Amino acid sequence: MDWKRQSGRDIQQLIFRTTMSRIHITFVGGQPIPVYQGITATNPNKIIFIYSKQSEDILHRIKKAIEQTFNQQKMPSVETISLSPTDPHMIQEIATKLSAAHANDDISLNITSGPKSWTYLFGIQFCKQNNTTIFYIDQNNILWNYSSMEEEKTLFPDMKTLFYLQGTLPPTQYIDFKDFAPEDSRVVMQITELIHVNTNNFFRLVALARNQTGTTEFSLPNKSFLRWNKTEKSFDIQITSAREDLRHTLKSPHVRQLLLKAGWFEYKVAQILSTWNQAKTIWTNCVFPYANASAKNEIDIIVDTGIKLLFVECKTQIEDNTDIDKFKSASENYGGKGCKTLFITEKRIKDNALEKCRDNKILTFSFEEYTSDSIAKQALFNLLNNNFFNINA
Repeated sequence: MDWKRQSGRDIQQLIFRTTMSRIHITFVGGQPIPVYQGITATNPNKIIFIYSKQSEDILHRIKKAIEQTFNQQKMPSVETISLSPTDPHMIQEIATKLSAAHANDDISLNITSGPKSWTYLFGIQFCKQNNTTIFYIDQNNILWNYSSMEEEKTLFPDMKTLFYLQGTLPPTQYIDFKDFAPEDSRVVMQITELIHVNTNNFFRLVALARNQTGTTEFSLPNKSFLRWNKTEKSFDIQITSAREDLRHTLKSPHVRQLLLKAGWFEYKVAQILSTWNQAKTIWTNCVFPYANASAKNEIDIIVDTGIKLLFVECKTQIEDNTDIDKFKSASENYGGKGCKTLFITEKRIKDNALEKCRDNKILTFSFEEYTSDSIAKQALFNLLNNNFFNINA
């Protein structure tokens, strides 16, 4: 800046602005993620949380997440104000007091969360002040500045922070897709070949191995068999049909997960999604705990796109429609209202299951509808790209 060209009044105004505090006022309601994003986007000197008794637990989680995000030297000061969600006189009184107390500060007001009564009455008060920026953050992380009518991107929380904000513990078990070994990929290819020889015999053997503990060898009358080699930590499997016999030795770091827990299909889906241009991080076989650490729910695949999360349920076929309700509930619980959901199957999805998925706003995809995996891959990417940035109602 050329100080010589500045008038005395300009310099005085500039000095005044640099000594102003950055005050961030944010409503705390049922959506903690945009509250967190608003704070990190504005980097304030002070945060004023407006909350109700109903959102007290969410406020606690947001404060903890902010403490972990900000360096202690840069941690903003915090003020909390408990406010009625309905009493217009009380809401107007607090809005008037805050605007007067910070008339000489640089104010940002995040109206994304909280009740509409706060948005309306605080908006009436603060829109009069030139020192206030009022904004809203949508599900695609766009910060809409309603004061200047401009927009900008905000940062999406990392997955562990997001789960904490949602009030759930991160998965106690998961496999980052990048941690799968080349041997795992080869095992998935071998499993696919075995299934093509005789689908029924393959799944009958796997069901026997999954349901009978302490046994290492399983066989069918048609000479199909499955053996677990404890020493080699590998499976020897033969699938027989009227046309051919196929035998493979399956050995890899995750072979038991891939064979016995249908991980081969999840791996196939995750491998395809890993080449999607929106995918940043992919976790598979995610097990979420209760507070006492017992298993609570399993999500087959979670894709972090840096914009929102995609939750994927993988099944060869939907046999029980209650699985759809469970999947929808779990994904919203862990990922928030803005996450996207996909139910993906090997076999064609039945009409009643398709209708239930549509009712729950779950995207669906079946490999059986396509003549090759390469065609299916492009169709899946088209489906995701056409729906991913839609705002959930």
